[in-house]
Amino acid sequence: MKKLSLHKTYISIPIRPPAEPYVKPPLEEEIIKAYNTFSKLLGFEKVELLNMPEPPPSGIYGDPITWLLNTTSVHPLRYDYAIRALEGLIRDPERVIEDLVEKRLIVKIQYRGEVFLLRNFKQTSN
Repeated sequence: MKKLSLHKTYISIPIRPPAEPYVKPPLEEEIIKAYNTFSKLLGFEKVELLNMPEPPPSGIYGDPITWLLNTTSVHPLRYDYAIRALEGLIRDPERVIEDLVEKRLIVKIQYRGEVFLLRNFKQTSN
């Protein structure tokens, strides 16, 4: 690894539901061990741990429903973040989300104590 002359190395753990259900976050001890190992090899300034939830969206661009569907098609979105982003733009964001769930356009899943929204690409016709 030293021979690669890396500018920065990132150790990332799942903070959103992973695409594959078998993926589990490592134990805290394993994260610390990996961080310490990389830091000793490369230097502490070249290693960064990505283990914190991302901040809520800073804004919505275009139609709020289209934004929600597009965002959840790229990555899972925390339910509370979606509500916060949609408030003030549409009336009753919770009802709008539930309508999208009922139409099977998005699904709600639990991951590490949080509810996430994902685009449902496995839609079934009624």
